Amino acid sequence: MKIRVNNQSFINFDSVTIDSMLDSVASVFSISAFFDVDNPEHQIIFKPLSYNKIEIFDDENQLLLTGVILNHNFDAKSTTELIEISGYSLPGVIEDCNVPHSMYPLESLKMNLGEIAKKFIEPFGLQLIIDSSVSKEANLVYAKTVCEPEDSIKDYISKLAAQRNIILSHTKEGHLLMFRPNVKSNSKILFSEQNTTSMTLSINGQGIHSQLTVLRQPKMKKEKTIKQKSSTNGFEVIKERPKSQFFDTVKNEMVGSFRPSVKKMTEGEDVSTESAVKNLISDELRNIKFTINLDRWEPLQPGDIIDLESRRLFLNKKVKLMIESISRNQNSTSKTMNINAVLPETFTGELPKNIFL
Repeated sequence: MKIRVNNQSFINFDSVTIDSMLDSVASVFSISAFFDVDNPEHQIIFKPLSYNKIEIFDDENQLLLTGVILNHNFDAKSTTELIEISGYSLPGVIEDCNVPHSMYPLESLKMNLGEIAKKFIEPFGLQLIIDSSVSKEANLVYAKTVCEPEDSIKDYISKLAAQRNIILSHTKEGHLLMFRPNVKSNSKILFSEQNTTSMTLSINGQGIHSQLTVLRQPKMKKEKTIKQKSSTNGFEVIKERPKSQFFDTVKNEMVGSFRPSVKKMTEGEDVSTESAVKNLISDELRNIKFTINLDRWEPLQPGDIIDLESRRLFLNKKVKLMIESISRNQNSTSKTMNINAVLPETFTGELPKNIFL
């Protein structure tokens, strides 16, 4: 593994861990490094609150992460010791920061998602990449959107992106990325007990329902229905009657018990009930998680499709999964990789087939 800090090679490290997630604006890293207090280069690299740029490469010189050093843990000892530094990818800053006051007012009029995102990330020197898989949705114009002062920039943009079923992520070069993973792509590898250190399946049945319904309550329509004089101050009574409620309902065939869930859309949500119920499906499918532990690194990335088979995990046939996150660790003696995977439908909102038959 190779590390560059402020465009200069840095070799005095002992171990590195990188955690990458598919639907996150930043990967995170931690490094155990040797700090020589008398070394002028170390004084620059490890100076707290400098937010030095860092690039991490694998042994084949392939870029893994571009970010900044955020956190430092020092020990005052007489001998040179390992210290811990950590940080995240460049776009991580928008998760920590609000829109600067110099950019007020906070409303955006007749702008599309790409234009809104570019406007708010520009002060941080970030670039936006819009993948062709979501270019149509990213170019749809909002009549008006408003960011609340207390919202982080990431929260605001991600809420708008979710309405268009767009995943907000990042690239290894440190750019903000809008895309949709390809659930129909070919599998990169088949995992089983024979080529893994261990595999686990974790299911939270409490967070999964057999029937999901989303209600949309249209705005009230004022209609004069009764005309009468009040006995006290004399006014015309206007009763408000709502239009018919709209809804969408889906059933999850994997759930073998009656467990209904009903959600009501909040006023101002710019999505259909069909899109809203797909978002609910995606949220619930996150309660089915697979973990794969390896004693090596594989050339895999979040968003890749993999196959998994294991009767011990109650899978009687090969199952197609999507990598949600990867944790890579390397030290002087070993490499390990931990993979978290979910059903591909977690990112499409479609109902999956029953994998436990």
